[in-house]
Amino acid sequence: MDTLDRRIANVTGLFEGNSEHYQVLRYQPPDQFYKSHSDFIDSQVEQDCGPRLFTFFLYLAEVKEGMGGETFFPNAQSLAEPDRLPCRDARHGVTFADEVDCGLLVAPKKRSAVLWPNVDLENFGRSNKKTQHAALAIKEACGLDDAENCF
Repeated sequence: MDTLDRRIANVTGLFEGNSEHYQVLRYQPPDQFYKSHSDFIDSQVEQDCGPRLFTFFLYLAEVKEGMGGETFFPNAQSLAEPDRLPCRDARHGVTFADEVDCGLLVAPKKRSAVLWPNVDLENFGRSNKKTQHAALAIKEACGLDDAENCF
């Protein structure tokens, strides 16, 4: 984990000792998912630690393409798909990727990672609305979606 800590610190420019403990997540098909949420915690703004600045999300397993397990950012736009715009309405109840035609979808690929800011980069006391996200369900027993969070 020391190597991973150093890599995250190198990418974010933040001191290694400022991160929280790792959280290992496992979503099992077909009914486990995480509804749209933010990793920003309002009450941390007033604490000495301050709010979670970034989330580094590491995929530990791969799910076959088209079988779900994506991380869905409804308020973000993909640079790879410029015609796919942010969603105009709340998509809190989305379970599978084929239910949406907007926002940003990140497919789970083993040993890949996503880094996003939880704070408004111009005001660390505010949540970054573009990085609200959901963990979408896996459609069938085609593999588990294991992932690790580092805040």
